[in-house]
Amino acid sequence: MKLLTVGDIARVINDPSEEGAQFDQIIELRGRVEPRLGTYTADTDRRWAVDRAIKAVWAILVKVLMHGDVEEVEAAHGIGHWTRDFAHMLRLAQDAIVPEDVIVPALVGGTLHDIGSVFVDRYAEKNRAVRHAEAGALVVRAAALETGALTEAEADLVAYVIAAHTHYLQPQEVKCADGVVRTVRPYTDMFDGKPVEEVWLARWADRLDVNGPCFPARHYLTLVRDHYDYGTEGFYKTSFTETMRPLLRTGEAIKAAGGQRTMLEHLKMFASSQTSESVYGKHDAGVMLTLRDAYREQLEHIIHSVAHPTDVDIARVLKAWTVFLGANIEPTVKGRMAAHNLALGFRKLEPDIQRAWACGFRTIMTEYLGWADRMLVFLDGRPAESLRITGNFEDIRNVIRPDRAWVKVLAG
Repeated sequence: MKLLTVGDIARVINDPSEEGAQFDQIIELRGRVEPRLGTYTADTDRRWAVDRAIKAVWAILVKVLMHGDVEEVEAAHGIGHWTRDFAHMLRLAQDAIVPEDVIVPALVGGTLHDIGSVFVDRYAEKNRAVRHAEAGALVVRAAALETGALTEAEADLVAYVIAAHTHYLQPQEVKCADGVVRTVRPYTDMFDGKPVEEVWLARWADRLDVNGPCFPARHYLTLVRDHYDYGTEGFYKTSFTETMRPLLRTGEAIKAAGGQRTMLEHLKMFASSQTSESVYGKHDAGVMLTLRDAYREQLEHIIHSVAHPTDVDIARVLKAWTVFLGANIEPTVKGRMAAHNLALGFRKLEPDIQRAWACGFRTIMTEYLGWADRMLVFLDGRPAESLRITGNFEDIRNVIRPDRAWVKVLAG
């Protein structure tokens, strides 16, 4: 595989005429990695492996962000999401059930699995075969090799882990922007009858941020503009007014509507998939089980509060909610702008819709306080120097710690 630089990839990643070459690079990567999955060996000391992985994350992020602006990342997949992915990977890496020799590829890949969103619009993937996961694989591999953060074999494996975090269940035929139909195939995640742990750990980190109190806030931020989202029936078009209807319909009714879901139905779909009976959760174990089940309970509590609203001070909750989104969920200029614009749209909704979701927003923020407290207890037990998402970025606890402004407003 030709050694491309991050700059090379950044220049062509959105050029439709180059997608074929990029897709071929992913096929080449799969050809090298898939026959060896489950056979890689590396570090045998947990603390050393975690430390080495953190340093690799720093080096790769610094290199990638020389060529992409984090402030331009779609609001639900930026610094806030990366911070929680990093914190969750640190938590998972401490679990004794996780072998030491998968920590480096899992922690690096799990933390950086959405880094491709710096270059590829997360919600413009309907006509792409090289989506944010594949773009992330290419840029992280290039950055890892340019900086010497990982060996070539490790860079290949981390790139594969990032590409494979999008958990395809079946092949998809995609008519790309260049007019060519390409087949996006599921990534190999089993070897010799056993789960490929690096791949599943990165997926665990991703799933932990589509569960619990942070997920509804992340999803809400994506509604700042109409886009295509992906559901069980394929891609469907979203609109803020339609999506905010507090409906919970049957699967048959949703299918009859072309798969288009309300926000509440979207949350319910994800909550329902966070079980060991799900194809996504069938290999969950250890601390992942503990976190997953606790987060699902919080998410179901949020869903219930929207579906069964009570009296609420809508104006006060909306004020706190808008600060919460831009301070803790996506602490970037783009995140704050999205929160502000969504508040303007929210005020135009029907009163009963505002009331239902104000109850939901209040519950989300209340649940977040408990989530953040537990996460900070874990992070406070780690060396402070290990808690920076890049070599010069602020301590991740400053992103997770509830901002006093919205807490004060919410408390009244």
